[in-house]
Amino acid sequence: MGKARNKLVLGMIEKINRIGYNLKKEDFFKRLDEKKIIYKQHVMEHLLMKGYTDSIYGSLFNIFESEGIFKESVPFVPL
Repeated sequence: MGKARNKLVLGMIEKINRIGYNLKKEDFFKRLDEKKIIYKQHVMEHLLMKGYTDSIYGSLFNIFESEGIFKESVPFVPL
């Protein structure tokens, strides 16, 4: 399930880049723990580090909600 989640989130990163942001996929894998699973919070952390937002759960996080640009449901991977 982790591979499916990562594939979907990496697709989200591509969409984010298409609407004008600049995130590099390889940067995500540098900061992950041993499980190597990317979550929406990781995407928001990178947007925060690049200065696109001032909060992980601020208004930019809405792109992940049902009214946002992502219609796919991201599978949850239990820890």
